[in-house]
Order: sequence, then structure tokens, then C-alpha cells
Amino acid sequence: MIAPKAKLICQSVNQKQEKGLKWDKADGDRADITLLDPKGLNQNLESVEWAEMENFGLERMVNRVPGCVKHVLINGRPAVTNGNLEPDLGKSTGFGRFLPAGYRSGG
Repeated sequence: MIAPKAKLICQSVNQKQEKGLKWDKADGDRADITLLDPKGLNQNLESVEWAEMENFGLERMVNRVPGCVKHVLINGRPAVTNGNLEPDLGKSTGFGRFLPAGYRSGG
């Protein structure tokens, strides 16, 4: 079951996107949120899938869980909506920043 506040966030994101509006947040706010559908967790753990790592010419083992990840907000920006990757993900800035090993936040 998704918490009522999480449902409200998803509905707000979807409604804004349907109207062509961007997710708005207060200046300086950061939000990373992932909403999962637990029904999507019924997977075969014995299956193995390989995928190419773009720009590296290597293959890596991946664990795909179709239907599980419904929505992802990175730094307040939609990265996944209704299970689909947003076109800007990985191609434009603003989805966060690199945190080196050992990074500690100021708070």
C-alpha cells in the first residue's frame, strides 16, 4: 500500500506533466523519491540478464524488475514516470550530483 502522501505526490507529478508543467519545488530543496509497486516484485530470481554498458564496450549482469518502479524523482525532477524513463535522464544536468566516496553532508 502506498502512503496517502506518496499517492498525492504521484498524482501531482502526473497532473502537472499532463498539462505540460514541470515539477515545482522551492529553491534549494532536494528531493529523491522512488515509488515501488510491490506487485512487481514477483520475479524469477534464477533468471540472468546481460546488458551493454554504454560508452564502455562492456556487458554487465543486470536484475530487471519490470513493473516494480513506478515513479522516481531525482533532485525534484521526474526521472521515471509510470514506469517509463524520462527522455532527459542521463542527457541533461540537474538530476543530482556526483558524491565521492566518504562524502559527508553538512547536516
